[in-house]
Amino acid sequence: SSDRKKYNGAALYYALSTDAGKTFHKNKKIADNSCQCCRVVMAIDKEQLPVIVWRHIFGDNIRDHGIVTFSQADQANKPKRLSHDNWHIEGCPHHGPAISIADDDVYHVTWFNNAPDSHGLFYANSTNKAVIFSHPLSFGDYEKSAGHPHVLSLGNDVYIVWKEFDCKQSSLYLTQSKNSGKSWSPPSQLATTSSASDHPFLIKNGLEVYVSWHRIGEEYHLLRISK
Repeated sequence: SSDRKKYNGAALYYALSTDAGKTFHKNKKIADNSCQCCRVVMAIDKEQLPVIVWRHIFGDNIRDHGIVTFSQADQANKPKRLSHDNWHIEGCPHHGPAISIADDDVYHVTWFNNAPDSHGLFYANSTNKAVIFSHPLSFGDYEKSAGHPHVLSLGNDVYIVWKEFDCKQSSLYLTQSKNSGKSWSPPSQLATTSSASDHPFLIKNGLEVYVSWHRIGEEYHLLRISK
């Protein structure tokens, strides 16, 4: 009807299965007004509980990021604001965040924002279950459209990959930390392509770390980046 309140964006829900996916409990809403197209990401903490990060709509189309932890498997805590870049955009940027949690229980998060005073790729971490996050670290070349960062942690080792484009070719970059995100190596270029490509994703197999980055016209393969 005409008196219905306009609803901005979508909403974030979760459903829990306690029988290995055979059945699911009733859907539960975590938050209203999530950004409608950016990917939602999830990691499992040391207590085997989920931690979820997504792009959220704050106020009048400020599209920063939210995070929620769980007190038990079927009980989400109150969502919190993660990023404070204040990107005002009346639409979905199709550019979701990433999160990784290793056995040390440090939350590692990466994201993209394009606010006038705070734009580009960012990394932050929390050592106290999202109560406080570190000051965001900016990385990548904004002038080369650095985007779609992905993060993976393996103990104290943390890896971040992302894409850049110099108007001729796209490049895949890597930076890594050996001390849980306190300091980082200089960016290294892993691969390039003049064709279209998908977004990079980090994958681990035991202690081995790979990056998935498919380039159109080439066979799909994984790049091993761990030593």
